[in-house]
Amino acid sequence: MIDDQRIEQALRAGPPDERPHRQGALERGLAARQATADVQPGFQITVRSPGSRSPALLLAATVAIAIIVIGLIGGILGSPGPAPTSKPPASAVSSSSPTATTSASQSTSRGAPVQLVDRWVGPLRPVPGLAKAPTRAVLDILGAGFRFDGGPDQPKDLLASSVTQPAPDVLGLTALSPTEGCRPFDEGTYRWSLSPGGTQLTVQVITDACAARAAALPGTWTHTDCREAGTDCLGPVEAGTYRSTDFDPFGTRASGQLTYALPDGWANSIDHPINYALRPSADYRADPGFDGNDTLGGIYFWAGTVAVDQPADCAAMPAKGVDVSASAIADHIAHLDGISVVDQGTRQVAGRTARVLDLRLDQAYNTACPWSNGDPFRSLIMFADAGRDGGVQGLAPGEKARILFVDVAPGRVLSIWIDGDADRFDALVRDTAPILDSLELISPPAGP
Repeated sequence: MIDDQRIEQALRAGPPDERPHRQGALERGLAARQATADVQPGFQITVRSPGSRSPALLLAATVAIAIIVIGLIGGILGSPGPAPTSKPPASAVSSSSPTATTSASQSTSRGAPVQLVDRWVGPLRPVPGLAKAPTRAVLDILGAGFRFDGGPDQPKDLLASSVTQPAPDVLGLTALSPTEGCRPFDEGTYRWSLSPGGTQLTVQVITDACAARAAALPGTWTHTDCREAGTDCLGPVEAGTYRSTDFDPFGTRASGQLTYALPDGWANSIDHPINYALRPSADYRADPGFDGNDTLGGIYFWAGTVAVDQPADCAAMPAKGVDVSASAIADHIAHLDGISVVDQGTRQVAGRTARVLDLRLDQAYNTACPWSNGDPFRSLIMFADAGRDGGVQGLAPGEKARILFVDVAPGRVLSIWIDGDADRFDALVRDTAPILDSLELISPPAGP
């Protein structure tokens, strides 16, 4: 018999010394007790305006992300169950570690440990037996069950499995029926561990009858502690190397195209196909906006950069006669009225040559946009993947930016903005230098 009151109280309190997960382990657990229907939270990309100082895209869009809620809430906290009485099939994938086997005499708890209940992103890798290759890798641990989010073209029940705990550091997985990627009731066991800060989950296969699951799960996964509901930005992270999930600089809809190394004290605050952001964790946590991006300061990446004109209504209109190349866009912006420009020439970033400009608004510039509350604003770029309805990015008073324009493919430009308040700009350039040096751009293989 499940004691609902006890479970809800424990979930709200959380485990001792464990920080809450922003993606909502509590809400996901309570929802699992009440319904088995999909939960579809939406998100909005914030409108860019000088008043809000948001660096996010001038674009309002609502995107539904389906989360399959599997099982009962009793599985989240776990309750004692019968000891396992059967061994994995002889065809199972097995670890060579002498400590990999779990004694059948040990008690088994139902559901994943509460500190694992959330979404975790990992590297994209081949998964055998699927009709289409995954375009992303997200492990969605729901408490009593989990599934693998392989992207929008994959089935929602991919690798869907129930979860038990044969030992404190071991997960037992049983494929559900129906499911995709495994045969119903395929069993597997995996050893897991968390990094000291709880942001990195390492998974090792012990044994698994499902080859697809055994290929997809092992490795290191990063917790998606994002303030923007329904998205998989990482939020504050420990020092380490990370990669994007949804950001699409090459325009190929594949995951993991950007990798970088962060020191302690940084956060990934935006991860959308068009834009990606890295901010100091203190600024991200203190920001009053719902998504942590209403203040300015950090590194901002913009995919599909196109030079823009500035008509009276400040609509997104491609600049006439300007090629879509890093050099052409930089030259065009360097000669615009209303901004002070220091041309820094070129430098290498992510193995490519970038054109670099330092920009700020002239004090005498007073052209406003209909949405800027009378404040001056200078449009600089728009976005090929969003079209004329996708808005613009530019400069507002008191802001200073170093912009690196990079050709990533013919007719495809990535712009990287080190952008913040003018009085903090020099410190921001200094602090972001090692992050820029660590950048890698990984062009995915062409699709079928």
